[in-house]
Amino acid sequence: MKIAMMALGLSVSTLGFAKALPEAPADCLDSIQLKGFCSDFSAPPLVGSVKIKFFVAAEKSDFPTVDSATSRYLDFVAWPGYALASGTDNLEFNQSAVLAPIPAQGDQAEILRHYADYRIAAPIVGWQNVRVLTHNTVVKTYDGALASLEFVVQNQGPQEVPAGAAELDGSEGVKDQIGSVHVVDCSTSELCTSNQHLLIYESTVTPDINILPTIAGKAIQDGIEGIMIGMFLNVDNGDGDIL
Repeated sequence: MKIAMMALGLSVSTLGFAKALPEAPADCLDSIQLKGFCSDFSAPPLVGSVKIKFFVAAEKSDFPTVDSATSRYLDFVAWPGYALASGTDNLEFNQSAVLAPIPAQGDQAEILRHYADYRIAAPIVGWQNVRVLTHNTVVKTYDGALASLEFVVQNQGPQEVPAGAAELDGSEGVKDQIGSVHVVDCSTSELCTSNQHLLIYESTVTPDINILPTIAGKAIQDGIEGIMIGMFLNVDNGDGDIL
């Protein structure tokens, strides 16, 4: 079965076995009831990758359909505005752009390409600049999800960039990053109500920065929160006001 995402014109890969959704942090229910979202990170003490999770209960009055929620995430040009809407002071965008998608071919679904140039506040080192090209693919739903997509930062070789941007060889600021995003039916989760969608973001990041992963992890977590809060909680009602 394929999920219709007609507004986006996306094909959905139906190959492979269903995967398990990320598990929520232990205190997620209390956190969502208090502030609408929960997040956490885990990292090794000395070297290695940081794992980030973010769960948010988005109101169906703002996102009445699954497509409206996924479209919100995939509106990459709007990401700087999401960061501003969240009020974050540790994430600043220079550019966020959509590049032409790579068409579906054979068993490979369409690849949506996101170029991002931003900086994130990190302890000790100050601002860390990041430039990446990310490939996003709508995939067969995970167990318990209404829709899912997976993403991976391109970190090898010359990358296409928007007109006027500096050349990009591999990735800058992160060595690698993979992850997924899911829309979950709240009838199957205790974290939200029938008037909401549950949005889950998870990612594994290896930062290219000379500080301990546990320190970098908090900075990355704060940056993800800055995007997602503006994306799904502090939603503009169309009149310039934040709901």
